[in-house]
Amino acid sequence: MILLLLCGACAGALATWAILRHWSPRKDTERSAPAANEALSELASGTAHDINNALAPAQLSLELLRDTAGADPELLGLVVRSVERCVRVAGVLTRYAEADLPGTDPIAPGDLIEALRGALPERPDIVVTVAADPDLPELIGHRDRLLELLRQLADNALNAMAEGGRLTLSLRQRSAADNATFARRASDPAVTAINHSWIGFSIVDTGAGLTPEALAEARRLFFTTGEKQGGTGLGLAIAERIAAAHGGFIDLSSSPGVGTSATVWLPVRPQATA
Repeated sequence: MILLLLCGACAGALATWAILRHWSPRKDTERSAPAANEALSELASGTAHDINNALAPAQLSLELLRDTAGADPELLGLVVRSVERCVRVAGVLTRYAEADLPGTDPIAPGDLIEALRGALPERPDIVVTVAADPDLPELIGHRDRLLELLRQLADNALNAMAEGGRLTLSLRQRSAADNATFARRASDPAVTAINHSWIGFSIVDTGAGLTPEALAEARRLFFTTGEKQGGTGLGLAIAERIAAAHGGFIDLSSSPGVGTSATVWLPVRPQATA
């Protein structure tokens, strides 16, 4: 009976997740997208809170049931997988809701790319190279969230190279002469008022690549090509919210059989060059 109740709780949580996916802003409502995304953020935060509250006793019950004689191992395994899935969903929803919180940390771009390199899992079938322009100015922002942004893009790149390949991490600076072009891509109106220089974090893989159709869909909430690996379709959305919170944006390009390139462009704030 307890197992059935746990199955029901997990099913309810995942049903809420399905509702969120269906409700998310669509491409044909771009004018209302900012307000819709803000509403989705609040809904995601509340949903994650409720899921976590429901999961706490479920996880405790599972620990007790593991040692209970006569427990159906097949059903128990099903519930364990469902609870783990709910935990991942709650974590992703929390990260989405908090992705646009600002930060004031001074950040050395080179240190950030080295931290990313150190956080990547070791895979003998993948060659990782790092290249950076010298003497890059500091950025101002939330270091942990920027690292999460880069880690998300790097994870996508690694997942695309199931048979191995090359991952290139690079840093470069674009001058204030490019500000007009870049500012039009940024979501922060204040960026257009000042001639910023820009720092680009590029993550390039030699994986399977995306078709033009998949690339066009890649920015849509809940779109994923990795459902078998437990993908939620919010990873890129989280990354873009973090970039937007720092006045920046993400450039994506991809070719089937060649690989994918993702570049995060962030403006150098005046206080970062003082």
